[in-house]
Amino acid sequence: MASEKPKLSFSIGQVAQHTGLPQSVLRYWETVFKSLKPHKSPGGTRLYSQQDIQLILRIKSLLYENGFTIKGANIQLQKDRASAIKPDSSPVTVTQTPKKVAAHTSQNKKQKEAVISVGDLQVVLGKLKEMMNVLNS
Repeated sequence: MASEKPKLSFSIGQVAQHTGLPQSVLRYWETVFKSLKPHKSPGGTRLYSQQDIQLILRIKSLLYENGFTIKGANIQLQKDRASAIKPDSSPVTVTQTPKKVAAHTSQNKKQKEAVISVGDLQVVLGKLKEMMNVLNS
């Protein structure tokens, strides 16, 4: 029995159905979110990748759930990209403090402390939820 390959690209109609957004919104977002650039077939059909869909879900979350403006969402997406550059694989324990969260990690038996804002944790949670949605679909 041959295994099915995961689909690598999706039409705008498929993405609209998956995200619950009208095609016109997706086309508009391409003009205001420079990081959203689906490939185009030789015939001009938009072909969205899994990464494009994840980005669309992130943008939708920022605008519709978190109340960001388009400008604010663009700024947050830039911050997301900057924070995604260097992942830390060391274990993290989180304890709540008044407006910040203290995270303690151990590397090479040395303790270091990093301060992570609640907003940053909410961004990570949003990304995880988006990934789970993509994996479950």
